[in-house]
Amino acid sequence: MELYSYHVQKAPQREEIELRLGVRFERVLEKAFYARLGEKYIFLTAFGCLAFLGFSKPEIDDFLKPLAEQIKLGQINQDYKIEEDPNLATPFRVTNEKLFLKSKTDSQLFVAALIVSQSVGLEKYEAVLDNKLATSKSLLSQKMTGYFGKRKALIALANSLALLRHEIIVDMHLLDKPNILWDDETAERLYNELSIFFELKERFEVVEFKLSLLKDDIMFLTDILNHKKSEFLEWIIIWLIAFEIFMGLYKMIE
Repeated sequence: MELYSYHVQKAPQREEIELRLGVRFERVLEKAFYARLGEKYIFLTAFGCLAFLGFSKPEIDDFLKPLAEQIKLGQINQDYKIEEDPNLATPFRVTNEKLFLKSKTDSQLFVAALIVSQSVGLEKYEAVLDNKLATSKSLLSQKMTGYFGKRKALIALANSLALLRHEIIVDMHLLDKPNILWDDETAERLYNELSIFFELKERFEVVEFKLSLLKDDIMFLTDILNHKKSEFLEWIIIWLIAFEIFMGLYKMIE
């Protein structure tokens, strides 16, 4: 069984996907849904990833044709093989090439789909943050002129980062294990091993570091702009005082 996970750009709402494709999604995890078509599964997450289990790539293309105008699969994607092996001494085995399962269960398949989707989601956010860092570097390298233009750009950057952080932590659930694992020890161990294999914790720490760096850049630029504003206001006050002194002397001479 092949597992393909895609970052989805400009995806329609879940209800529209159900209507156009004739499938019915059921909630399986926090902010994650699945639809089953025979032995095949579709996995939809809140952080913009769509995973297909048991589909070939041509089948995925054919399946999504009714949504071709509304849905666009991003360039960020990953695939991972899942194979059933009844001779395994343990319930599962994780390798670079594939995941071996002694006996496939829905919970194990959902865990695999979630982890691969989280990996794709992290890759998307890593790319977004790299673009934000380029924007921040550009602002740092510019001369601090044009107060209102710079401040507007900083506010827009700060707002986008706050939303991004919310999406990463709340929607991706990287800091919380899914509730489905509470009563399934095997699925929980599989979740932990796949998380380590896909380096989710280490990559999340890198994302956190980039967010922190961007926050420091914004604070630094804001301090400079506020200093420039204060300096400008001080000069206005000085010029007003000088003008009043000049007018006072002028009246005395008259």
